[in-house]
Amino acid sequence: MALKRLVGGLLAAAVVITATGAMSASAAQRDARAEAQVKIDKVVTDFRAMGASAFRYGGDQSWTVQAGKVSGFENRPITDNDHIRIGSLTKSFVSTVVLQLVAEGKVALDSPIEQYLPGLVAGNGHDGTKITVRHLLQHTSGIRDYLGTMVINPLNLWATHDPAALARNGLAKGSNGAPGAVFLYSNTNYIILGMMVEKITARSLTQEIHDRITAPHGLTETELPPAAKHRLPEPFPFGYTHLLPTLKIDTTHYSPTLAWASGAVVSTGRDVGRFYALLAEGKLLPPAQQAELVKTFTDEPYAYGLGLIVWRLSCGVTAYGHNGVVPGFVSVAFATADGKQGVVTTNANIGPSQPHTQPMHEAVEIALCA
Repeated sequence: MALKRLVGGLLAAAVVITATGAMSASAAQRDARAEAQVKIDKVVTDFRAMGASAFRYGGDQSWTVQAGKVSGFENRPITDNDHIRIGSLTKSFVSTVVLQLVAEGKVALDSPIEQYLPGLVAGNGHDGTKITVRHLLQHTSGIRDYLGTMVINPLNLWATHDPAALARNGLAKGSNGAPGAVFLYSNTNYIILGMMVEKITARSLTQEIHDRITAPHGLTETELPPAAKHRLPEPFPFGYTHLLPTLKIDTTHYSPTLAWASGAVVSTGRDVGRFYALLAEGKLLPPAQQAELVKTFTDEPYAYGLGLIVWRLSCGVTAYGHNGVVPGFVSVAFATADGKQGVVTTNANIGPSQPHTQPMHEAVEIALCA
């Protein structure tokens, strides 16, 4: 998957508002909010999403723009207290845990995965002695995505999946290239990293994320659910997946095991914004690991670091975050180093091309560059 395809996978997007020129801060914020509203309206009216909302935090003001509703039978908008499945934003949580383990001397970024999970990454063109932890974090391992058509079959959503089996599914598809040579976005990388964390710590990834990130920093509404926890906590919007332009199914409650370390975290808009602000401000990692986190594989304006997208906006602002797509939900989240944040989310997964993520990104850039 090309990195530009990631733009189609937004789960939460951090939004920065700053006054420019002679325009007052409040006027700039009002204009940005109005422009963002147009983009969020477009997600609902043009792409038939059930609902969409954007949240802006940080600085002297916060604002929300909303369109649509949380379900076909509850006429209220999505709020920043609603619990959503944040998809690939999960990767930033997993990367943070891994980099904390690096800081503690328990993992080395450039050590081979074979050192931590002997025998797992082998065969079909893969060599675990040459694929490093960095390659996995950076999506340059050459390992292909395990998901593929699995998400098309709704029965897979409610089944319980073993991480090792998911990893083997991706590994069986053959190598995409030499480690470190090519960027290929692959959820399999983060399944393997989750397995590595559990092997090294002898604890669940759920517990590691809780103890290292969410509990110490007051992210009380954020969790990587255990395997048996299918239901979203209250309150929540219903999530819908469009199988056809005129046919959508309810994909709100399902097993976290299909996405697991690659995309199963549940959170709220407010928690997600706060998490990326903490990450962007360098409050979750020591300086050496923070530098590695934001070091991108390419110099493109929208480039991948270690479980983090570095977005160099046209106005000169640099934002840090991720986006995510899972059945029922799409979101984007970004924050700046001075703590400004914003979140955009919708409770509709339109399909493989995810056309509604374009106006979601546009809403983010409008706010960040105001």
